[in-house]
Amino acid sequence: MGAAITIALVLALVFSAWRFFVRARLRRSQQTASGGSQATAIEVDRYDEIDAELASRRCLCGGKLRTLGEGTAEQGERSFRVVRTECERCEELGWVYFDLSAIEQAPTLH
Repeated sequence: MGAAITIALVLALVFSAWRFFVRARLRRSQQTASGGSQATAIEVDRYDEIDAELASRRCLCGGKLRTLGEGTAEQGERSFRVVRTECERCEELGWVYFDLSAIEQAPTLH
């Protein structure tokens, strides 16, 4: 009986460690992917391109991303739309960055 409990505990620890490393790898991959940071922000010419990109985007595990909220950020002359996401399958939280510089510089019609 004691051996079975020990094996179960070891298996639980191995599974927990494996899950931790998989999630860490997913986070690193998301940050270097297109839109994963300000450095790799997706350039858009129109705001509706943001919705289209989010609708087609998937988590690295293959799950669909749900939008939790969005806001703006600035870095020097550049402005960004930052969208908080959560995977519907693995529940991994992430951010998707969009570069709004082309929209900000577009001429306005009067």
